[in-house]
Amino acid sequence: MNSFKKILSFFFGLITILLQGAAGMLAGTLAVGMTQGQMPLSLLFTGVGIWIGVFLVGAVALVLRRNVKPKKYMLRLLVSLAGAAIPIAILIFIGATKGYDSPTISDGLGLQMTILAAVLGILGFYAPGWFGRKKEDEAVG
Repeated sequence: MNSFKKILSFFFGLITILLQGAAGMLAGTLAVGMTQGQMPLSLLFTGVGIWIGVFLVGAVALVLRRNVKPKKYMLRLLVSLAGAAIPIAILIFIGATKGYDSPTISDGLGLQMTILAAVLGILGFYAPGWFGRKKEDEAVG
């Protein structure tokens, strides 16, 4: 039964990560629609939308998983914000220096950076859980 729980936990985590990416990209796309294409504001709203989508889906998953302790919601919120903000800030900087309608942004860099923002936001969400964990298998001696 223990291996079944591990497999189920793995698939639950995989589905959560996929939902975080999908929710982040959907929220980012909806945020762009709110700004009606005004470029600096549109990129900023895209980053915020990605961050909110990634965090909310992850937070719901943490609520459902009782064995994850401590939850560290505030730290996850801040680190996922940093992860999502870095690529968007780079994109805003490139747009400000070269122009938002430049081929650099419109030829795919914009899409690549928003996908990178979602990936880094997801990594940022899970990063606080990777550090500070005590190993259960260590013998006290």
